[in-house]
Amino acid sequence: MCQGQIAPIPRLNFTGRRTSIWVRIEITWTSILSTNPRKTILNAQRQRHRYLARVIAAAGTVLLKNSPGKKGLPLRKPTTIALCGQAAGPNSYGPNQYLIPDAVLPSEFHIPQEASIMGLGQGTPAEGMGSGSTFYPRLQDLLSAAIQQRANQDLPLVDWSLGHNITFAATVAQRATVYLPVVASVAGEGIDRSLTLINNGDKLITTVADNCDNSDCSVGGARQHGGMQA
Repeated sequence: MCQGQIAPIPRLNFTGRRTSIWVRIEITWTSILSTNPRKTILNAQRQRHRYLARVIAAAGTVLLKNSPGKKGLPLRKPTTIALCGQAAGPNSYGPNQYLIPDAVLPSEFHIPQEASIMGLGQGTPAEGMGSGSTFYPRLQDLLSAAIQQRANQDLPLVDWSLGHNITFAATVAQRATVYLPVVASVAGEGIDRSLTLINNGDKLITTVADNCDNSDCSVGGARQHGGMQA
C-alpha cells in the first residue's frame, strides 16, 4: 500500500504467455479485466482512424522512383505482376505470431518450430520486436493489396512465390512484366544492430533481377538495408 492509495494493488497472474526478449509472461490485472479475452481488447478504431493510419504509413514509406520510362516505378498498367518472398504474403500462423525469439543475432536467425513462437520471421513484418510490440485485429500484406487494389484497377495477372525455393522464384520472374521481391530484416530490442535480410533475402533479390529486367524490391524492416550489393 502506498500513502494515499485507496484500493489495494491488484494481484498479478503469471500463468499466461507473452513472449518478449527476456521473459515469457503475461501480466493480468485480474481485479480490472474480465477473464474473457474478447472483453480485454479495447478497439477504438473509427473510419477516420483507419484513414489517418494509412496516410501516416504512406508518408513514412521511402519510395524510389525511376526516371520517366516504361519500367520501374510507378507501375504503368503491367500485364503480369509477380511477387516473391515470404514477406510478401500473410503469415500462415496469423498476423500476431511475428513475435520475438530469445536474444539472437539476425545472422544466426532461423525459423523456430516451438509452438510458443511458431511463425516468427514469416509473413509481412508490420512492426519491430520488443516491449512496444502489439497485436493486430487485422493486417493487410502486400500480396493481398496487389490482388484487391491494383489488380482490380488494371486487371493484370497476379502471380506469386511465397516459399524458399529460389529456382521456382526465378521461373516465375521470367514470365512477369514486373516483379516485386519482398524481403525483411529483424529489428527490435537487443537485436537491432544488424540489418541482415532473413530468409535468404539477398539471394532472392539478385536471382529475380537476373531473370526479370523490371524488378522493384520492397524491404520490410526498421530502416534502410545497407549491406546488400546490387
